[in-house]
Amino acid sequence: MGDMSTGNGAAFSKAARRKAKKARGVEAMYDQWKGDAMPAQKQDKPMETVMKARARRVNCRPSIALVLDAKLGDPCGEAIYLGIKDQAEAGRVWDLFKRMDAADDAFCRRIIGRRRFPAVSKMEFMPERLETSQADLDAFDVRTEDEKAAAARDAHRNWQELFDRLYPWQRIAIQSAALHREVLQRNGKLTSGGMAFVAAMKRLTEIERA
Repeated sequence: MGDMSTGNGAAFSKAARRKAKKARGVEAMYDQWKGDAMPAQKQDKPMETVMKARARRVNCRPSIALVLDAKLGDPCGEAIYLGIKDQAEAGRVWDLFKRMDAADDAFCRRIIGRRRFPAVSKMEFMPERLETSQADLDAFDVRTEDEKAAAARDAHRNWQELFDRLYPWQRIAIQSAALHREVLQRNGKLTSGGMAFVAAMKRLTEIERA
């Protein structure tokens, strides 16, 4: 009886091992099928997402420089980036545009009493860095409301004096671009409106520096 018990136990043990091995093989095949059918989705980091999106828009190779370039956070900046190859000149034109745009925004809010864009429609275009917004600056502005309004009025008048020295088509090109009424580029190439905007901004920069 003892020998039969030992033999049956050995046979059972072998059968159990074969069954377990077969089960593991089936599970492995299922796991492989599941992996092929539903591949894991790679999650891009936020910086990589911005870099790839900007590269697609300006039709160039992705690089960290695209993330660090503040111009590419705005459609007008994109046009300046594409239309002016000299980085120093592009930087000057972009700086002038930002100052002009901020002055126009302040004039609309403080003098006219309304925003240029609906509260929820104009958002930062693929923001990439933590930069100080106008709202942040206003929070630390210790001037009185009258002083802020006077400064906005003076800045607007100064810009209008510069604008008066442009041709009408140049003024229209800049205003249409700043208010996002014009498509400035497609697939990394400037449209006619984009070329007019860049040319007008270059001329405005020359006038201010004269």
